Amino acid sequence: MKQTQEQANIVVFGGSGHWTERNHYPAILSLKQQGYDVRVAAICDIVDPYSEMAHTNYTRESLDQILAQDSPDWINPADFKDDNALIAHLQKYAVAHHLNVAIIATNPTRHYLYALWAAQHNINVLCDKPLIATPDASWVPAQAQLIEKQFTKLLGVIRVHEKRNSNYTFCMPLRRRVLAPYVEIAQGLRDVYQRTGQGITHMNIIVNGGIHRYPREFLKAGAHGFVEGIGALSHSNYHYLDFMAWCLQLAPGDAVSIGVRAVSVTRVQDYLNAEGYKQLMKLNKEDASIVAGNTKLSNSILRAELDFTFCFTLYNAQGDPVGQIMYSNSHTACSPRLARYSADTLDHANQYDGGRMSQVFVDVHQGVLQNWLAIKNDIVFNENVIEVTRRKHPALKGKPLERKVFSKAYEIDTLTPVHLTEYFLKKTIGKATAAEIAQLPNITSQILSERIFSACYEQIAHLYTRPTLFSEVIIPIISHLK
Repeated sequence: MKQTQEQANIVVFGGSGHWTERNHYPAILSLKQQGYDVRVAAICDIVDPYSEMAHTNYTRESLDQILAQDSPDWINPADFKDDNALIAHLQKYAVAHHLNVAIIATNPTRHYLYALWAAQHNINVLCDKPLIATPDASWVPAQAQLIEKQFTKLLGVIRVHEKRNSNYTFCMPLRRRVLAPYVEIAQGLRDVYQRTGQGITHMNIIVNGGIHRYPREFLKAGAHGFVEGIGALSHSNYHYLDFMAWCLQLAPGDAVSIGVRAVSVTRVQDYLNAEGYKQLMKLNKEDASIVAGNTKLSNSILRAELDFTFCFTLYNAQGDPVGQIMYSNSHTACSPRLARYSADTLDHANQYDGGRMSQVFVDVHQGVLQNWLAIKNDIVFNENVIEVTRRKHPALKGKPLERKVFSKAYEIDTLTPVHLTEYFLKKTIGKATAAEIAQLPNITSQILSERIFSACYEQIAHLYTRPTLFSEVIIPIISHLK
């Protein structure tokens, strides 16, 4: 049957995974209940969605409903001799089944392959972060530089379709851009900047993931895997790099460029050499022979980043420093992990007793005029409490000191990834309201974020190949806002 404008025929890449179960499928099912014509035509994944392996050790209720209602075809990438053969098949399938939507929730190193194919064929795309990650970017400079090259090519394709079709949609929704605490900070920075012209002068961001892995667990694939030679930067850190870029866009002040420099990097091999995981084994009463086994990790895994610190320097038009941002991530921070090792579990961090932490400290200074402080310190899957403190000069409008506690920051008075997926799908069939469309981030608004992300990988790789040679990547801020 020929597709109409009001139909969404979807291919879900990575559709047998954790994120689609929690977010994309609930959004699709919600729209179905509301009477919208949305359908999952195919699931492209190395895991058979109809098998028991899908969502092992995690609920699969939403997936089961999708399978029962839509009977999507399973496209297994492993059935094709190479990616060219897979893409050729996808194109024939897309024409035959009138695909007009692609949801991409695969391993990050596969995002570019599917996103470029979809964009080139005028298929609307919703892609998880990061948009692009390249294998071995953690330690091979050429692979790190490839991130920016691929993004530039993809952006060019997207812009062509956006000019031809005002309804064409390509977005990478990011939760921090719609979470109430972060929205308040961003709006507060913008308001003071518009009134005074004062930009950001200092920022300190500390992110502690708290994920302790046993040696054999580094061999497991998935969105947070290490086998492709990329590590913690590609996991949750993109959110906070994007928040940093967002703040700079709203309150640049005199800054016209930003210098990116890696101060320190702890890699998987450093973590294992320190043998910190042995302490966790003792606490969890693990058998070391089972956890370690005959594990031999590849260089790609051993050289991937776990912990790191970056220094970002803001420069004015004369090249003088006018501000500084420090960014630190600790993947090996405090973890209350209780989950025992299991060969069947894809990622223990997706379990309630997996011990993954969400500790975040954000401190933003707008010269002498304003300071924002946000603190989160939770075990993932338990609470999402964010405390925000705002101090500003008494002469400015409003109270000089305000404190707020968002007790359920991810669920109340905010938009969730489910909402954003709904808005995206409604836009593709011409049913979204103007307010809903406004919440979908245009890819142009994330150009600076993407460039900072790629520069960070360039620095991580540089620190591996030439650790004693000072290096800084300079990124223009203003040109990346256009």
